[in-house]
Amino acid sequence: MEASTTLTIGTVCSSFFTFQILFHFVSYRFSAKVSSGFNNLGIEKKIEWNSRVVSTCHSLLVGIFGLYLFLFDEATIADPLWGDPTLVNVNIATASGYLISDLLIIILNWNVIGDKFFIIHHCTALSAYYFVLVNGVLAYIANFRLLAELSSPFVNQRWFFEALKYPKFSKANVINGILMTVVFFIVRIVSIPPLYFFMYSVYGTEPYMRNECLLKNAC
Repeated sequence: MEASTTLTIGTVCSSFFTFQILFHFVSYRFSAKVSSGFNNLGIEKKIEWNSRVVSTCHSLLVGIFGLYLFLFDEATIADPLWGDPTLVNVNIATASGYLISDLLIIILNWNVIGDKFFIIHHCTALSAYYFVLVNGVLAYIANFRLLAELSSPFVNQRWFFEALKYPKFSKANVINGILMTVVFFIVRIVSIPPLYFFMYSVYGTEPYMRNECLLKNAC
């Protein structure tokens, strides 16, 4: 087994077990210490709370690392389609481990947080990540899309405030709402046109045609 494959599998597995531990053990104890209101929540609210704590940890991890790679990973910047994806693959494998973990959590707690659209979303993302990890192509694009995770902590924090019954116009809620709107707009809306422009700019180039052959299994 190649070293890169071993690293990828190891990262996926480590990510999966880490997020499982966060959900089942760490979040309960941590949340009870930092928020007195956590203990007053019902069991269903606690399950979703812990799920969102894990989501926030994942988003901060892959989002910040993804931003670093987007700005400083010379290999994928120089060749966005076929550049050496070693570091980016670590980030994608981490996200993949989280998605598998979250799928398990959703299925085991279907009556509380079950949502067929989350299942579709996770499975679609895993399919795309699998293609990138196996073929070593489009890592830059995959990592770019992971930057969207930077808005999730603010979305989750809004839910935490609501669960704790914070006043809608409290200072903390308003500040979080402003940050959520700004970051969401930047990473999920403003970022789309440059991505499409980049995809158009590489259409028909030699690296693009190599990827086209790969998709068609013709080369």
